[in-house]
Amino acid sequence: MDAVRAWLGGVTGTSTNPLASKDLSLEDFVNLLERAETERGAPSSEETSAPRAHAAEISFPIAEAKEIVRKMRDDERVDPGGTPLARRRELGDRARVDELFKTHALARAIARRCAEMGRVPTSPEELAEALKAGDDGMSKEERAREARAMRGAFPSNRPCPCGSMKKFKRCCGAD
Repeated sequence: MDAVRAWLGGVTGTSTNPLASKDLSLEDFVNLLERAETERGAPSSEETSAPRAHAAEISFPIAEAKEIVRKMRDDERVDPGGTPLARRRELGDRARVDELFKTHALARAIARRCAEMGRVPTSPEELAEALKAGDDGMSKEERAREARAMRGAFPSNRPCPCGSMKKFKRCCGAD
């Protein structure tokens, strides 16, 4: 949820971030995302699709997140005592929602690169080449900012995408 809070704070650019409250429930968060999708006017999709012509067309998989929240609520009714097993299951479900969000953010970054290129790569090799070529026009600060935004979706032991030849966790991924 921390990655989600950071992303929404950066996207809105305002100090009145609805996720600033620490007592925001997961269900409130999913409802907030759904409201943002409808206010934006974009159709809600079942899951993140392949890269499209523009990054703004990719929407968060709200239906899947709602299903996870519904399952968590049902588990709460069955086991209101909050046994360790139920707590473990809840943490796993929260991690799945967070992973959905990170995958969504990575898909948006890839779609943005494809829009800059003007075409959609057809193979993984082409995609890797396109992502590498897309970095050439960016300044080191822009690459570092983008790398920090992808922190959860980028393996920490890989070389940093900013080009410093350091590990990601020791460069742009450091807290």
